[in-house]
Amino acid sequence: MNKNEDFASTSFIDPPVDDDEDEQPVILGDEEMTEEKFIELNFKNPEFNNATNAFGRINFLGHSQSTYAPYVRISHNDKAEQVVELMKRFWSLDGKDLKLVLSVTGGAQDFKLSPIQQEAIKKGIMSIATESHGWITCGGTDAGIMRICGEAVAEYRELHLDDKFVLIGIVTWGIINNKEMLVRKEHTRSQVPYYCTEKKFGPGLDPNHTHFILVDDGTERKYGGEITMRTSIEEQIVKKFNCQCVCLVVEGGPGTALTALGSLKKNIPIVVLEGSGRFADALAFAYKRTLNKRGSVDLESLLPDKLSNWCRNKEGVEQCCKAIIECLQHSDKIFIEKLEPYNSVGIHKTIMRAFVKGYYNTNSEQQLEVSLNLNQLEIANDIFMTHPQFRTVLLKRLLVKAIQSGQTNFIELLTENGILLSDLREDDVNDFRQIISQRRRNFLKCVRNMNPREKVEATILLYLTLNKDISSLLVTLKQMNQPISKCLYVCEICTKMQRESSEQTQIDKIKKVFDRFENLSISIINQCWSIEESPTMDILSVESSFGKTVIEHGLNSNAKKFMASEAVQRLFSSLWHGNIPNKTGLFRLVITLIFPFLLLCNFIKFEKKSNLKKAIHNFYTSPIVKCLLAIFFGIIFAFGFSIFLISYYDFQRITFFEWAILVTVFAFLVEEIRQCIISSISAYINDTWNIIDLTGIISFFIGFIARLLSIHTNFLFDYKEHLSEIGVFCYVLSLLSYYISLENSNMQKNHSLIDMANIIFFNPYFRLYGETFLDDLMTNEFRRNVDIFIVVLYMILTNVVLLNMLIAMFGYTFSTVQNNADLYWKFQRFFFLYEYRRCPPLPGPLMLLYQPYYFVSMCYGNQRSNDKIAFRKVTPGRKKMLIKFENERFKEVMWKHHLDEMNSTESKLFEMQSKINKLGSNLDTRMQFIEDQLCSIAHRINETSSL
Repeated sequence: MNKNEDFASTSFIDPPVDDDEDEQPVILGDEEMTEEKFIELNFKNPEFNNATNAFGRINFLGHSQSTYAPYVRISHNDKAEQVVELMKRFWSLDGKDLKLVLSVTGGAQDFKLSPIQQEAIKKGIMSIATESHGWITCGGTDAGIMRICGEAVAEYRELHLDDKFVLIGIVTWGIINNKEMLVRKEHTRSQVPYYCTEKKFGPGLDPNHTHFILVDDGTERKYGGEITMRTSIEEQIVKKFNCQCVCLVVEGGPGTALTALGSLKKNIPIVVLEGSGRFADALAFAYKRTLNKRGSVDLESLLPDKLSNWCRNKEGVEQCCKAIIECLQHSDKIFIEKLEPYNSVGIHKTIMRAFVKGYYNTNSEQQLEVSLNLNQLEIANDIFMTHPQFRTVLLKRLLVKAIQSGQTNFIELLTENGILLSDLREDDVNDFRQIISQRRRNFLKCVRNMNPREKVEATILLYLTLNKDISSLLVTLKQMNQPISKCLYVCEICTKMQRESSEQTQIDKIKKVFDRFENLSISIINQCWSIEESPTMDILSVESSFGKTVIEHGLNSNAKKFMASEAVQRLFSSLWHGNIPNKTGLFRLVITLIFPFLLLCNFIKFEKKSNLKKAIHNFYTSPIVKCLLAIFFGIIFAFGFSIFLISYYDFQRITFFEWAILVTVFAFLVEEIRQCIISSISAYINDTWNIIDLTGIISFFIGFIARLLSIHTNFLFDYKEHLSEIGVFCYVLSLLSYYISLENSNMQKNHSLIDMANIIFFNPYFRLYGETFLDDLMTNEFRRNVDIFIVVLYMILTNVVLLNMLIAMFGYTFSTVQNNADLYWKFQRFFFLYEYRRCPPLPGPLMLLYQPYYFVSMCYGNQRSNDKIAFRKVTPGRKKMLIKFENERFKEVMWKHHLDEMNSTESKLFEMQSKINKLGSNLDTRMQFIEDQLCSIAHRINETSSL
């Protein structure tokens, strides 16, 4: 490099496969190798041909913040491998998360860029570095592009409080200002003070760099002595840490031309910032002209005129012209980006495009895989545009990787370009199963009995739900059939997660996912209902791909809002009436129950014409008729039981009425057993009403057994005595704590047993209603003061605090119940319907006549479909039509949501901000153009005046 330029580079790399991770430290004799000994053995001082005398930590003085940076002075003949080993072993640069190496080269002096352009370069470089966990290597001096890199790192550290960023400066020793301060004296500390403010000649070291490598080629005040060593070091970094490198060219002169050409010859792509000036503009001009002409262009006659504007000597012009022509021979590795204000995003994207396409320009599959690893959607989209055909195995692997890493845009891109979720097999999602089993093993039980395709879909949904990845879930749902059941399946998983989570923050996140997909399922079913009612009812009743109906998913997920939707409630009304028309009034049903012969007169008009046998079956098997029969029998049973206890109870023998009651209760017991067989034991126990019913039945049989024993052995269980003992115990606990403390101040007075009972029980009770018994407290002055204080405290706690708190609790409970009363009623309505849909059509003891038939039918499998929740069978053709109908409604809902987001206030504000930024960019460009024109006019005026 010449005096008017400098060189900088930055690196971003993939996590390296470090074969030397377990390498043992080098041993010198019996002592372990230290940094000082390593440097003395491997790096020379070319001035005296002995070990280097400049290494340690630089303490920058005169800087706003005192910083320390490791440094070493090496010879230009030393081995780059040893430099990289020093960086890794002693400077803690292990390259663990590196993904890319960016080498920035350009001008150091006469660097004319507007502050806005410099800011765009800073943001572009830092966005690349932070996204790729990269290193930045540059010239290291406090001038030009190196200063811009240093300022970018300093600003990032101050903003993000991150001191782990790596900015390596590789500098020629002979050009450093105050370099004598870096030479260590004997018996000095490793921290060497360095004043970065005094500049006698040449640039000093930039204090914002994190590491320095000072290359001594034996020259003084001569630029470019570090280029060869720097290229070798970057090459060794790439080789050592299994990463790649990209060169960024900003402005520059002949030295930058040689650096860019050297990078291209080493198969390193370069990114040229057009508009930064000098060599970068010349190379961009030549590249575009060659690209547009699509052939050989006589650039040797065009370039000298353009180069002579900034390169004053003929030798430099020829050198740059030759370097540009040779660079164009590697045009596939040259990427041009316009340097404009606020264009940091463009710089970022172009560097990433150079990394992906520059290294893998002949292998589109590697390009696609690398773009996925770096999360570069636009690059991947361009690859699909130019290479539309890829191997299915590759696309499946990339799709699984995108789902696993939560890259929503890539999932959508891959599914739009040839790969679908239906193409995945069980082996493709084994990684998901392993991750799920490590986190929540019991969640995999729900996918065991599914067919292979269902297992794949359920596993993916389960994995994404556990990660609470809403955006990826929405994208994957677009590739699945029956989205309503899938949404409710996600809600079902969320319900299980909420039960197992204890942290409130996690519960809130899970609830957010639950609400999002419950609302989506409601939107889809409402959209279906608004288009056509008949297929909507079938969608709710047909078995989904996971072996359950939509209603079952809604119940298992506790999706109350979905169950309260209009379509679901209409389905409940239809199921409640069974085969009886919904318009049939309650009066007709009651009259028909009282006078069954009215069925012969078509008093109940069924929707389909049927014979008498069918009409009787349809009437008595409908849930509403079963409910009415149960109500009638309940009234008769309660009335008869009361009459029996009053008039016909015989202590000496068991009467006919008592045997009838026993048979009835036994029928109830058989019905409970049937319900337990239908559902699993755990499901039966989890229902509170089943426990209440079972407790009542068991209590009756215990009482009946006790009655039999009392008849034969005169044994009677005196439960009242035990209950009275429990009541007394609870009452004493609640009152003694107060009055023991109150009477403790009057220990000298003896009370009779009656007085003690009055003090302990009656006085505290009446004080709850405002009776204070103050006259009793005024007899003793000392006791009066103490007791009044205790009584006041007692009255405050009971009458003021506790009573008002109780009122507040009742008010809050009532308000909460009132607000959600309709929602809970609609949700609980199904359980009422389901109970009477499954119960026998005959009430009371007549159920015993039906139970044998039911158990025999269940053994032959005839009752399984009836026990399913809201289940109906349809033909395969009808099912395909329902799936298509539901999928179309889902797309309509998603499109409406997209339009709502586009029309939202946040979207409009973002769009307005983008327009303002664009106007500001255009304004800055015009202002810069006017400023350049004014400078040119002023220069011409000065030339004219001198003539």
